[in-house]
Amino acid sequence: MVNKYVIGIDCSTTASKAIAWDIHGKAVAEGRASYPLLQPHSTWYEQNAEQWWSGTCSALKDLSSKIDIAMVEALGVTHQRESFVPVNAQGCPVRNAILWLDERSRDQVDFLVNTFGGAILHQITGKPPAVTPSLSKIIWLIQNEPDVIQRSAKFLDVHAFLIHRLTGEFRTSLACADPMGLVDMQARAWFSQLILELGLRLDQFPDLVSPGEVIGYVSRAAASETGLPAGLPVIAGAGDGQCAGLGANAGSGRAYLNLGTAVVSGAYSPAYTTSPEFRTLYAPIPGSYFLETVLRGGVFTVNWFVEKFASDLG
Repeated sequence: MVNKYVIGIDCSTTASKAIAWDIHGKAVAEGRASYPLLQPHSTWYEQNAEQWWSGTCSALKDLSSKIDIAMVEALGVTHQRESFVPVNAQGCPVRNAILWLDERSRDQVDFLVNTFGGAILHQITGKPPAVTPSLSKIIWLIQNEPDVIQRSAKFLDVHAFLIHRLTGEFRTSLACADPMGLVDMQARAWFSQLILELGLRLDQFPDLVSPGEVIGYVSRAAASETGLPAGLPVIAGAGDGQCAGLGANAGSGRAYLNLGTAVVSGAYSPAYTTSPEFRTLYAPIPGSYFLETVLRGGVFTVNWFVEKFASDLG
């Protein structure tokens, strides 16, 4: 039997990885490219979103040197969640991306609670107001960088940014958008009332596609930059935390723990439910959910300690 492959891209906080999997679910080759974190202030974390794309292109070219790229049948994307970038109508960033690690928006979390009600937002979006989701940081931009808002045709999560570069379409997966804190989880649509009350437009957000569906096809321009075949189907993905749960085969009666840049644990739910004890996200398989807790300082904290205090210990 001729071996066919699918490629999974993971555009994370520190690097973009591209892995080829065979029809038996075995990883056969990998490409990787790192990119830096930017820290303009002590609690701010940003990245140049163009490096998400250039890193992904480098990782894919590295991978394509190790496999027969003509044998690839589809491509999927997972990514660091909550991180987002405002772009113009051509999909070019109008400022640096603001990451999930960023804590500049504490005052905006208070604004959300006082204006909309924390319990109401949690029930609708699945997430309590906090500094991690994109929502409070978009409000920070509204209040502190109104020129950026005026120049922003779209606000894109990492998945949406890469999908636009790969296919030319402004689309993203429901399971990639929902960590932003702007999705009405039961309606499976952008939370239009909230978006409009913030003075934003619904057309400033990408179209939503269910995870697992074809979201587009690799364009000729993207093929020349990545080495992928033009016309390759691109499948709507999910955030890295949800994909970790899927990869751990978390289902009924089973939980998962992911020791990444953050420490994430969660459990499967067949129904939408909310509680102060967890946040609720779409699982990668439509019609199911993950109930999740997050410790933001995971391996990121360990790496910081090693770099600052243990780098000379050998």
